[in-house]
Amino acid sequence: MGLVNYKIIDDIALVKSKLTDDNIIILNWSSSCNYVYLNNQEIICTPLNINIVNRLPKKYILLAGDTPVSNRLSLPIYHYEESDKVIFNYM
Repeated sequence: MGLVNYKIIDDIALVKSKLTDDNIIILNWSSSCNYVYLNNQEIICTPLNINIVNRLPKKYILLAGDTPVSNRLSLPIYHYEESDKVIFNYM
């Protein structure tokens, strides 16, 4: 494959390691776009709705995926660290 110094990570591993009460994770893939957040320690994953995301009491968004996300989001957006060295494995 010719890949050197790359990590392969799946969505479940990302959500489990990075999701907190303060953030939302948007999984913006070309095949689907979902957002994930914690609600009373339960992980909720639903199709992206910008209006709902903007009303959630969160501090920032962590973005993971291969497509651009709407610029109508009101929260600060951060990309997965070292995203240029990560291949996301969506299952």
